[in-house]
Amino acid sequence: MEKLEYLALMLNKRTKGKKYENFIINSIYTKIANPNLIPITQQYVKNPNYSNENRKRYYLLDLYFPQLKYGIEVDESHHLSKENIIVDEIRAEDILSAIQCQEGRIAIFNVDGTQKTYDEVNAQICEQVSYVKKLISIKEKKDGKRIFWENNEQRKKTILEKGIFSTSDDVDYKGVTEIYNLLGHNEKNAQRCLKTLNSSYKLWVPYLAIKLEDGTVKTKNGWENTLSEDKSLIYEVVGNMNNCDTKNLSDGNWAGVNRVVFMHIKDSFGIDRVKFLGVYSPSNIKSTKGVQTRTYKRIATEIRIKDLVSET
Repeated sequence: MEKLEYLALMLNKRTKGKKYENFIINSIYTKIANPNLIPITQQYVKNPNYSNENRKRYYLLDLYFPQLKYGIEVDESHHLSKENIIVDEIRAEDILSAIQCQEGRIAIFNVDGTQKTYDEVNAQICEQVSYVKKLISIKEKKDGKRIFWENNEQRKKTILEKGIFSTSDDVDYKGVTEIYNLLGHNEKNAQRCLKTLNSSYKLWVPYLAIKLEDGTVKTKNGWENTLSEDKSLIYEVVGNMNNCDTKNLSDGNWAGVNRVVFMHIKDSFGIDRVKFLGVYSPSNIKSTKGVQTRTYKRIATEIRIKDLVSET
């Protein structure tokens, strides 16, 4: 996406009921006045204060600068109700992109509930702008070069030139067809989420199941795929046993080939994309009352692309 279009769309994203957020976000970005600084609004963040008392694992950060690993939250009077809305609307795919970062906050209201003045809010904005500029200076001095704008396609090109897929890469892809073709195959529309690459690896591009607050589970295609909190394990519950070509195999082909996993996510604009999650090895398979559950364990967070090409 071209820079102008990206900024026009990203800086105009809205969250229902947050009338101050757009003004503050645009003010901050305008005052920073650095055209090479990439902004992301409504970024999923892991809650560092998660506990038995604070059961919220994730929340949305109003403004995030990925190059600096720094975000800014706008505290409005309905902050608690906003968090409850997120709990209701959160999607499992988005959580995969959740990050941890340093945060700054801008308060719209005083402790007694009265609204701050424009000058008071603007002073906070200027304070955050100064800090972001300081972070830019520190990063540029450390890297020995100025920060630069790099879109997803440019980052993708860098990854392919490097020749390694890594979970640390901030890159997403269009889907199974693009990944499959990048690995030397020629297919216009790959329908299946599982494709054989060579004798050692299969490409797996699954959707995560969405677990709702009432305990029910929503699935994309009948296959219930869940991920452990640390992303080290994937649990796959077979949806339709009649269509499962390995339903009678407790080992053999199922256990003999590792899976290179690109999981479906939502990008910054809510568009379905896929992102590298790691290399997973079949670990366990069991059946209970006719329901088969397979467990895959992550064995690598990066892999050489040349190891995934076809052997023929």
